[in-house]
Amino acid sequence: MSKQPLPLHQPTTRAPLQSKRGFALKTTAQAAMLALPLGMLGLTGQAHAGAANTCMGTTVLHAAADGSAVADGLSWGSATTLHGALAISNADTTTHCFEIRLKQGVYKPATLNAGETHIDTISQERGKTFSVLRAVQLKGGYTGIGESREINAENTVLSGDIDSNDTTTNGITRKASITYIDSNTPTRPGGDIVGNNSNLVMALGGLEQSASKANFTSSQQDGSFTQLEGLTITGGSAFASLGESLSNFSGGMACATLPPEPPILTAARKDTPTDSEAPGNACAPLLKNVLFAGNAAVIGGGLLAANNSGTSSLKVEDSAFSGNFGNIYGGAIAVVPLFGQPSALANRFQLDVSNSVIENNSSIAFGGGIIFTSAPSKDSASELNISKSIFRGNAASQKFIDPNSEAPLSNGGSILVMPLSTSDTSSGPINTRISESRFENNHADSFGGAIAVITGIMPGASHLTTQVDSSSFTNNTAESGGAIANVISGVGTSSLFSVVNSTFDGNATTAPANTDASSGRGMGGAIFTGSDGSTNEVAMVVDQSTFNGNTASANASAIQNLSARGGKSILTVERSILWGTPASGETIVVANGVLNENNAYEPADPVDSDAKSTLNANIIQGGWTANGTGNIDADPMLSPIANNGGLTSTLLPQSGSPAIDAIACDAAVTTDQRGKARPQTSGAQCDIGAVELQQFKLDVTVTPGAGAAGSVSATAGAAPVDPAKPIANCGSSDAAAQCSANYGE
Repeated sequence: MSKQPLPLHQPTTRAPLQSKRGFALKTTAQAAMLALPLGMLGLTGQAHAGAANTCMGTTVLHAAADGSAVADGLSWGSATTLHGALAISNADTTTHCFEIRLKQGVYKPATLNAGETHIDTISQERGKTFSVLRAVQLKGGYTGIGESREINAENTVLSGDIDSNDTTTNGITRKASITYIDSNTPTRPGGDIVGNNSNLVMALGGLEQSASKANFTSSQQDGSFTQLEGLTITGGSAFASLGESLSNFSGGMACATLPPEPPILTAARKDTPTDSEAPGNACAPLLKNVLFAGNAAVIGGGLLAANNSGTSSLKVEDSAFSGNFGNIYGGAIAVVPLFGQPSALANRFQLDVSNSVIENNSSIAFGGGIIFTSAPSKDSASELNISKSIFRGNAASQKFIDPNSEAPLSNGGSILVMPLSTSDTSSGPINTRISESRFENNHADSFGGAIAVITGIMPGASHLTTQVDSSSFTNNTAESGGAIANVISGVGTSSLFSVVNSTFDGNATTAPANTDASSGRGMGGAIFTGSDGSTNEVAMVVDQSTFNGNTASANASAIQNLSARGGKSILTVERSILWGTPASGETIVVANGVLNENNAYEPADPVDSDAKSTLNANIIQGGWTANGTGNIDADPMLSPIANNGGLTSTLLPQSGSPAIDAIACDAAVTTDQRGKARPQTSGAQCDIGAVELQQFKLDVTVTPGAGAAGSVSATAGAAPVDPAKPIANCGSSDAAAQCSANYGE
């Protein structure tokens, strides 16, 4: 067990974002557009003739890509279309017809001639979607013969390629992007998307106020259990070759909860909503073995969870998001409020992602992979939980539309956590937990190549808690905070961020080498943490972690702690390895500093300044004596990064490393990054860093005899010794003797 969490109608044509560089991230105008205006969208589904009678006798419907729209769907012999099955299910008022089985094949919401030039026809067909208005299970992979089924997302495809001219493999559009010309020209599709695709492939909740009573939950014991399993959702696009974008609800799938009427928000409106305003709706389906690929949207390229009434609480298991694009926010997933401004009606947001892969997704501004926001003005905390997942090759970058951009505002290459509020309200707290996950080759133009936790983009107070546990970060890049950025501004805001049992290797800042350090540019090869404003406080705690080979163009190859304009920024690093700075160039591993009244960087006293840093019992290149005890400057003798067991990448100390058995164990940290016990032997010391090296004892017994008749026997301890490693010389003796030696992994 590891240490427990510490207490504490928007246009689709986008010009490159411009701002003055500032640590305070004054980008309120752009960020306000994240809270979506209520858009109109698409098909609610026509009631199938005789739906009530059909549904009285079964809980299962059958759909096939070549099914008949007028069939009843009661068997594979009478399979209907997916639209037909949804119409039957949507119209049913009983507990029946809650499962739709899909035969392997490619399903499209509409059909459009690739040469169509009539704008009204294009818009009408692009506006059609697979619409789910009641709890249902959609299960792909069926062969059409009895119950035979192969659960493989790629054999059952829901595709927005309605004009059939995307670049696809097995019917799947693999990569979405945009073609940007200028601010006076509509943004057009790019990547593998060609022509005019569905604006949105699938909608849960209908995205209309008339559908607001629908509930979709992820508990199998709940009558509203909703699941998508064994499906691919691909080729949805807000951007068309002809005409304009149809709606903010676009891309792969949207899931929304809406109140009966738009709320009237005032400065005094900070109370709990009434039952009629927030009827407890839930948009919380289970997505299992689902692939979202090659979708493009304004917000949430693959999946948009938008909430203004009740709860958005999605569970994503054993799934993948690949090659999706968000024009502004959330290339893969966006969890956001609705109605133009953050409202008092949203109860809470939650997103759970486990055993999944999020790779090669991108956005122009915020959250190349995931953007997660808070439910404003509520006491209940929103929660983001990531476990046993891989984030690889995601990017938040304005360079998609302007390769020469010099004022990047793109944050969170893989994950951006960003609370939303108004000037009159505080946002609800956000608790984030990331465990046993890998972050590799992600990029952000500005803060946080892998993860960014940022406040101050909207004016209200925010309170955040983030824990990263047993995870690895390799080769991530950003202008500041190559792997992680914890950037707090605004008014009355706090953020507590802890990193335990984790590895950082080869992360880097991307600011030019001659960049001045104002606003934190080029700082924190692995981690950047800072607070801006006298009413704000940030704390970063790093324990039992390993940093190696990270680089920074301006300052602090491992960790930068920074205060601006009186913000309180506290850094604590204990029992960790901070090593691997290049032999030439910048040599400071951990740096503590402030921005002065001229926005210029100055080193600061780690004891007596607004930026305070304490380091205890670490191995740190160049040493540290400013504040803390027990730090040593000695080569930790790390092996190259590799999979050394567990789900993530680690750096093993070699036998003889000063990290081995060097410190008293922390009772709160009972395992290492791989789940191996700390310590290895009861009563022993623990290793510094993310890995507790397993050492095995070999007992060698020498029995002399006459002439050459003597014998030698060896008994391994806890596990066999690697025969490829040399046996320690136990010496020799004329008499019976025994010796032992320890061997590392």
